[in-house]
Amino acid sequence: MQWREDEHPRDKDGKFTSGGGGGNTSSEPPMKKSKQLYNKGKYIMLSKQEYAELCSAIRTKYGNKIPKRGYMLYNNDFYVYTYNMRKAQILCTEKISILDNKERINEIIRSAYEFNEKRK
Repeated sequence: MQWREDEHPRDKDGKFTSGGGGGNTSSEPPMKKSKQLYNKGKYIMLSKQEYAELCSAIRTKYGNKIPKRGYMLYNNDFYVYTYNMRKAQILCTEKISILDNKERINEIIRSAYEFNEKRK
């Protein structure tokens, strides 16, 4: 195994900061600190801040009636998500830049509309 300095952030004094070394004292599983997305199975993991902002936007829009599947336009990105009611957890399945992906976004919106029409 090779040491990668970028996976072990340090503060201005050269000491390790969060995300590197030491044991995990929280009950949550560790999540890779990154501003980039990476796939874990069928869900996309977002940075902690991006996930918190997205969840806040979704909860603000829907309150306690978050749809099981949905999408959200937020900060020039289009997010597709599923909502696990039992765990009250929002899981991002796709993140698309709105700049060059109009067709893909329209396809997702049509699909969501058709899904919701079938449930009525």
